[in-house]
Amino acid sequence: MDAPIDTYIAKFPKEIQEILEKIQQTIQLAAPEAVAIISYMMPAFKLNGKVLVYFAAYKNHIGFYATPTGHEAFKEELSVYKQGKGSVQFPLDKPIPYGLIERIVQFRAMENTKKRPSKATQPKKGQSKDQQDVDAFLTSFEHPLMAEIKQIRTIIKSANTDVQENIKWNAPNYVLNDEDYITMSLSNKKKIQIIFHRGAKKQSIPDVKWIDDTSGMLDWKTNDRAIATFNNAADIESQKDHFADIVRKWLHAATIKQ
Repeated sequence: MDAPIDTYIAKFPKEIQEILEKIQQTIQLAAPEAVAIISYMMPAFKLNGKVLVYFAAYKNHIGFYATPTGHEAFKEELSVYKQGKGSVQFPLDKPIPYGLIERIVQFRAMENTKKRPSKATQPKKGQSKDQQDVDAFLTSFEHPLMAEIKQIRTIIKSANTDVQENIKWNAPNYVLNDEDYITMSLSNKKKIQIIFHRGAKKQSIPDVKWIDDTSGMLDWKTNDRAIATFNNAADIESQKDHFADIVRKWLHAATIKQ
């Protein structure tokens, strides 16, 4: 638990507490290495010494603050809400857009570590534009585990030849039948996290886990959201068969359960 934020949340009525707790959990899932703090008397999460986002409860809305860059990157989706510079108001009488919050946090986490990309080159022969985008992104992205990132890419694409790769939420992302199911999280320089999910659209959480993971690799956050973590090449080598099996199972479940 995040004691400073928990203390802040406890001041509000139960129904507001539930919203704030879900926002807190959404941020933690989107940026697992972010640290919870109180700043400007509001809950906030910091990564690599920089604040990612702030949020706060008011009488009629939730205030969400992702700095001007975060709001600019999602301006179309945020256009339906009342905004200020680097702030947006989510009315309490409307559904809170947790999926959008998640994507903004992921963007901000990558922004805190991302090197400005170089000019895109022409796609290599036989490469799709999406593949070229991923290659260009990784070429411009600094990470000490880059070789391991590339190894994980190969395992995912080999596990299901129908999966498509692109850049989404500022990280390599894997798509099947136009739906997002697997996304890398590269905000931590000491490890690589692979998020297994069901996309950004709000969906009912199943009563049982999405797949049967006999390996124990997955850290389940909800029954349809889990994280696999690799710290080094030895981790990947020892777990690659289990990991490939998880990828196959997750994507297979997507074809029969969606």
